[in-house]
Parts: sequence; C-alpha cells; structure tokens
Amino acid sequence: MNSAARGVFPPAEGGTSAVQQPSHRDAGVPSITAHSVVFTDEDPEWVRETLRAPTPPRRPRL
Repeated sequence: MNSAARGVFPPAEGGTSAVQQPSHRDAGVPSITAHSVVFTDEDPEWVRETLRAPTPPRRPRL
C-alpha cells in the first residue's frame, strides 16, 4: 500500500497478493488496477486456492 501511495503499482495482470495483516483489527481486500491484495491471518496459499475455487451458480431471483 505504501508503494501504491507513491504511485508504484503492481502489474495489472488480475493477480492476487496475500500478506499477513498488520494487526488483529486490520484485515481487508483492497484492489488496485486489476490486482487485489488480501490482508489476513490466513495462510497465503489457502487464500489463493480459495479464490481459484469455482463459484457455485446463483439462484434465480424471484
């Protein structure tokens, strides 16, 4: 986030970076020009696998 504040952005390749959250109260998912950053206490590989999992179809709205 500090790099983005300086105008240095990650590649716009649609990827995701998973990093440790800086404190117990600071978790989130900011997106920057076709790149997402996940701040969480979860394992980074678990985050990537979960995001790659197929999404179940939505139920039609009535």
